[in-house]
Amino acid sequence: MFFGIDHLVVAGTRSDHASLGARLGPCGFVPVPGRLRFDEIGAHSESLAYARGAFVEVVYEVVEGQAPRVWFDGAVPRLMGIGVSSDDFDRDTAGWEWTMDEEQVLDDGSTLRIHAAGPHEHLSSLYLFAMDRPDRVLDHPGQGGTARLVELRFEGREHLRWRRRVERWLGRADAVGDVELRFVPGECAGIAVTPVFAVTGGAGWVELAAGAIELVAG
Repeated sequence: MFFGIDHLVVAGTRSDHASLGARLGPCGFVPVPGRLRFDEIGAHSESLAYARGAFVEVVYEVVEGQAPRVWFDGAVPRLMGIGVSSDDFDRDTAGWEWTMDEEQVLDDGSTLRIHAAGPHEHLSSLYLFAMDRPDRVLDHPGQGGTARLVELRFEGREHLRWRRRVERWLGRADAVGDVELRFVPGECAGIAVTPVFAVTGGAGWVELAAGAIELVAG
């Protein structure tokens, strides 16, 4: 079953990662050491962990113009990927459009397996995917992040379309685990997603080029 939100992918620049780290660090987000290198598409990523080992992954170009344009030609930074966690991966993702299974050698010499699948085109301005978590353990449980993701708000003129898609893909569109899903009309021609985190300090907003990150007391 899909038991939670695994991680969120933000399209941006390396300086966006640094800016987010400076703003979110006092709110219970912890920088993850090292980076993932996707050299075949000219992009790397660095992450900020929050509660339960989940994380915000910032993907940025390292070779200008080589990374997928649908990710970087639009407004950045913005949330572009929503990963859900599955403890029954083969069953949950049967018939989905793509599967990724690769290993990354990290800076400390350890190996990270990335086993994911998606129900629609990966090269989309906003895409949903699932991560294989048979033991319900995410990538960064030991980092000590305390911020808690409590809501994902899909806002824009395509909010009803996205509600139907999420319900078809995940079997429900009201929540994933303990994270509420909301679909509301807005001025955005397509859809912008705002994650809402409960934090013990530093409540407020982090404006993105599309959407935002909302930090609420909790």
